[in-house]
Amino acid sequence: MISSLEFKKQISKPLGKGLRELGFKGSGFHYRNENEAYYFAIGVQGSNYGDKCYVELGIQPKFLEPEKIDPKKYKYYDCELRTRIGNEWPYSNTEHQNVSTANQILKETSTIFEPIYRKLTEQPNFIEKLELNTTQSINLQISKLLNGFLSMTTEARLTWMIFEFWKKNNDVRKAVEVAKFGLKELNPGNPFFARNEYLKYLDENNRA
Repeated sequence: MISSLEFKKQISKPLGKGLRELGFKGSGFHYRNENEAYYFAIGVQGSNYGDKCYVELGIQPKFLEPEKIDPKKYKYYDCELRTRIGNEWPYSNTEHQNVSTANQILKETSTIFEPIYRKLTEQPNFIEKLELNTTQSINLQISKLLNGFLSMTTEARLTWMIFEFWKKNNDVRKAVEVAKFGLKELNPGNPFFARNEYLKYLDENNRA
């Protein structure tokens, strides 16, 4: 079976060319793009079994801890929102088939990425449309707003993302509402750092 390194060599040229046409920069298995409010990343991850790979699309809102994202080096796994493009992409022993796989990856990436990029350019504050205290998960609500983008992010982290959005936009009422909602999701012993952030914010705004 072909190695991950050899597969990378065979798909890098067609994959890189196609992703650059979509506005990405990068090489090999990692590519970056951005608009005014979001960073985007495409990454190819080889399987531990060495016979296939996975492709992920990451989205990072720029209002989230911008000091932790290096615009020239970030990868898909640095992004708060992540989803897979396709299920898995098998390696082949023939370069022709691997190039064909690269083209299939590009086609599916374009189908998924372009409408999301357009939506987040036209409506960068889509988070304003998300609701709390509903019977539907936040992830499903995001998916409906972003053309089916279903993130692997936990509900707790998505709640924290919404909290940060309202906090950075100086909407105390909304931020307090989300902080209270977030605390209800987390048990007292939960190690997730957002719990302390919620408590601190509520204390500072005297609305706990």
